[in-house]
Amino acid sequence: MKPNKLFRISEIMWLVIAIVCILTDIYIFAVVRDNQKGVFFLGMTMMAGLMYYVRRRMRIRADASEGGQEAPPVKGSKKK
Repeated sequence: MKPNKLFRISEIMWLVIAIVCILTDIYIFAVVRDNQKGVFFLGMTMMAGLMYYVRRRMRIRADASEGGQEAPPVKGSKKK
């Protein structure tokens, strides 16, 4: 299996986890009204969202390097 395909699979996996956590968080806050569990799932949602972002950046950079193109700059970094 190609590395780029693995990047794409892990990216989609983290996106699905983030969406499930958001839905679970809404259910816990709105229906169950348990703030302690809701805050836990809110943290899990943020962590899954961060992992999705990181994996997406890795895939974009891998696609760019495979095609012989220069990788897009990271926001906030200075170009030399």
